[in-house]
Amino acid sequence: ILTFNTAYVLMPIFSYGVARAFGYDKPSKEAGLILLMGAVGATGAGACTYNPPYIAIMGGVLDNWTLPWYAQTIYNWPVFIAVLLFIFVMTKIWKTKTFSTGSGMEHYEKLLQDMGPLSKAEKKAIVLTIILAVYLFSAPLHGYPIEYGFMIIPWFAFIPGVQLADTKLINGISFPILFFIAGCMGIGSVGNYLGIGNLLSTTLMPILEGHSPVIVLVGVLALGTIANIVMTPYAMAASLTPPLVAVAAELGLNPDSLLMTFLMTTDLYILPHEFVAVVVAYGFGLIKMKDFIFMASLKTAIFFVVFLVIQIPYWYLIGYIYA
Repeated sequence: ILTFNTAYVLMPIFSYGVARAFGYDKPSKEAGLILLMGAVGATGAGACTYNPPYIAIMGGVLDNWTLPWYAQTIYNWPVFIAVLLFIFVMTKIWKTKTFSTGSGMEHYEKLLQDMGPLSKAEKKAIVLTIILAVYLFSAPLHGYPIEYGFMIIPWFAFIPGVQLADTKLINGISFPILFFIAGCMGIGSVGNYLGIGNLLSTTLMPILEGHSPVIVLVGVLALGTIANIVMTPYAMAASLTPPLVAVAAELGLNPDSLLMTFLMTTDLYILPHEFVAVVVAYGFGLIKMKDFIFMASLKTAIFFVVFLVIQIPYWYLIGYIYA
């Protein structure tokens, strides 16, 4: 929320640190739950808080269509309920009260004491981290891609006077995770190149026409969930937005309700390659594939239920369904 959904990839990294601090260094339900909860909390906010990247893309293909910064929160707040409900259900299914961290608080307090005061290198690292955070937080103001911060600022760790890293540190980088992330992103790129977006819109959009608003909205939710398997979320926004607006116009529906529904689907996934944040979370190697599919499928199912039971009735109540 603080970074307008531009720093969601940081949460899986933070969650990985939490999992390792608790002693989880092998795939397990405990580690998987910690990692995915970090990703879910960050990505779930994207549908119900101001999300400039998607709004900019969709506005670009709809002749500068836009939304005020507060609109997604006002209209999509039930998404928060879906996220919280998923977390609650997971704690009951996996009985998290029985999870063991391997050590009591005394162990971690001793580790903290053994670390001693902050070193000069750690202070320099804090300064670089603050610079990166400021760059990310101010992304909506300066307009530069957030990737620049991750590309440029780490190089300062090597310059004379800072020198936080050396060749030994580079040799310790887990390069397989980088290749895994690149490969997952390639799946979406191939889907875009093959024209999957156009195929889905020409095949499935006619099916939605002539049905009730509830069927249409649930159909859009299903369409986006399917498209997310073979396309990148940004490509989905660019290729499927115009057909959705056309369907809304033909049925006399508010196009924003369909577009809001579509925005929600960018966070509905079954496999780890479908969203950058969960790619990173899965790439650390602490989540079993079967556990990931189970948690992701359950999250998607809960979202569909909340959408039907709370989101659509709320939109009817405030008059958001019809044009």
